[in-house]
Amino acid sequence: MDRKDTEILEILRRNSRTRNVQIAEELGISESGVRKRIARLVADGQITGFTIRTSDDAMTAIILMKLEPRKAGEVISSIKKMGLEIYEFSGNYDLGVSVSVTDLQVLNKYLDELRSINGVLETDTLVRLK
Repeated sequence: MDRKDTEILEILRRNSRTRNVQIAEELGISESGVRKRIARLVADGQITGFTIRTSDDAMTAIILMKLEPRKAGEVISSIKKMGLEIYEFSGNYDLGVSVSVTDLQVLNKYLDELRSINGVLETDTLVRLK
């Protein structure tokens, strides 16, 4: 990964819908060069998915998780496949997972899915108040 790749990633982090033509103009490279670089970043695992952010009508929650130490790698791998943001902690919890949802029913589906992962011992959920 070189400087241009890093710049592409920064642009996509700000807005994952930025068109390749816009990225190319901003960085002074060809659109096909941007397309090839993004494809390589995806193939190499540097980009694992594209996502959206929703309006403040969405509910944001952090799900704190205690894990079986020997199964932490498997749990993290499973959560990555779900495309969720993961934070590692030291202390009472091992991981935090950030989710943005439209309502409590969707949040509960995420909780059920995370709790069903082999190696998850316990969860606590923090919901952002508006």
